[in-house]
Amino acid sequence: MMTTDLLQVAAIQMRATDDVAANFATAVTLVGQAAAAGARLVVLPELFVSYGDLARTAAVAQSLLGTWITELQQLAKSKNIWLVAGSIPEQVANDQRAYNCSTVISPTGEIVAAYRKIHLFDVEIAGRVASQESLHLLPGNELVVVKIDDWQVGIAICYDLRFPELFRNLATLGAELVVIPAAFTRTTGKDHWDLLVRTRALDAQAYIVAANQGGDHNGQSSSYGHSMIVEPWGKVIAQIDSEDEGIVFSSIDRKRVAEVRRQLPVLRNRRLLDASFPPLHRTNSSGNAEQM
Repeated sequence: MMTTDLLQVAAIQMRATDDVAANFATAVTLVGQAAAAGARLVVLPELFVSYGDLARTAAVAQSLLGTWITELQQLAKSKNIWLVAGSIPEQVANDQRAYNCSTVISPTGEIVAAYRKIHLFDVEIAGRVASQESLHLLPGNELVVVKIDDWQVGIAICYDLRFPELFRNLATLGAELVVIPAAFTRTTGKDHWDLLVRTRALDAQAYIVAANQGGDHNGQSSSYGHSMIVEPWGKVIAQIDSEDEGIVFSSIDRKRVAEVRRQLPVLRNRRLLDASFPPLHRTNSSGNAEQM
């Protein structure tokens, strides 16, 4: 069977508010535009159906059998594309909190994978950002790598970007591309977004397609935008250079993943901390080594 090394990808950038119907209509329009431009894989941003007030977002949660995902299944099938449906607040039985869930929908309209955000954004930067996602969201506990055409694709969501071990583990599981729906804040994004996305591409030696929200969300929060596509060498190959709504496209090549991993075989060379690894030591105030 013939394999396809090239994949046309698109990351959608949009500004969600608490107007669910308007947000969803915008997403459908942008997905349609991406498909019409030739994208085979389209990635929506995190919580694209409702964003700003997390309590309100959790309150409108739906199951994966709800109208949002059902309509996106029909859309993916009609456009003959793979669709990473950003993330939605996924309803949880007997809990007011929701999962932050990203689904992968095939060109036949099937849900082939669902990833629930593992790392929740519980932070406070005095006078700038305060968030406690765990009040309204539940963490997932499973890594996901799914086959999309001939590619192995991992999924991470927003704050997951700050945890390099997740990306190394996705690479160990075979990921050649990692998609990242995000709503990365303006406050942290201006200093950290580019750096983190590029570094995670280096960690996994994989392509990254990072679809971020951009702009202000009901006066509750603001996102940095600058959605981007990064290759395994850590080079940005396409980016929206603003917070404005839009789509960023690129053609990516599996042969480039193999080339980088052959030139810098860090995944093969790394030494894991297991029973055969020398024990960790630190030096105490007396200058003596203590085993940790």
